[in-house]
Amino acid sequence: MDYIKHNIITFALYFVCTIIGLKIIYEPLLIWPTAGVGIATALVWGRSILPALYLAELTISLFFYQNPDSPLSLNSFLKSHAFIFAGIFHSYLGAYLIRYFVGYPNSLTLLKSILKFYFLVAPLATFVSTLLYTLVKYLFNHIN
Repeated sequence: MDYIKHNIITFALYFVCTIIGLKIIYEPLLIWPTAGVGIATALVWGRSILPALYLAELTISLFFYQNPDSPLSLNSFLKSHAFIFAGIFHSYLGAYLIRYFVGYPNSLTLLKSILKFYFLVAPLATFVSTLLYTLVKYLFNHIN
């Protein structure tokens, strides 16, 4: 029963944070709430919330990025799933880096842990996932 509850909570938080980020906040942000939700739930509940992250990313892709006038094609399917994979990868990479460099559980009360989190884990997870998103955009001709 906890499995279902954790997945529902993860899906709801991830989806709502994305809606808030896309609809209310109009400027680029240094902090993206959805990334925090994905990393935190992946850290706490592990692989068991993979279905929720996938469904949340798929729902977001269908609601916000799918052009209703364009027919469904293999290319659009592959493109949307490449972005979905990149989002899920970011969550699990962040969780892995926290476990590896900072340790989990960790209350982040020691200066060494805080510095590792802010200056090693957060930038590394963000850089790698941004690199992955950029690679996907390049492969699908979104950037030249």
